[in-house]
Amino acid sequence: MLNGKAEETEFKKPELLNDILEETEELIKIFVTSIKTAGRQAHGPKLSRRAEKKQK
Repeated sequence: MLNGKAEETEFKKPELLNDILEETEELIKIFVTSIKTAGRQAHGPKLSRRAEKKQK
């Protein structure tokens, strides 16, 4: 049988893991967006969003 503190910690783990997962997902989105933006800037206007739309 777990003591009160251990039970409380076990109860909070899924909540903490969910919070970590949400934060990680958000950081990944930011990271991917920044890489895409940097790539477009490095290659000039040829790969801008406007140029991409015109090619379609």
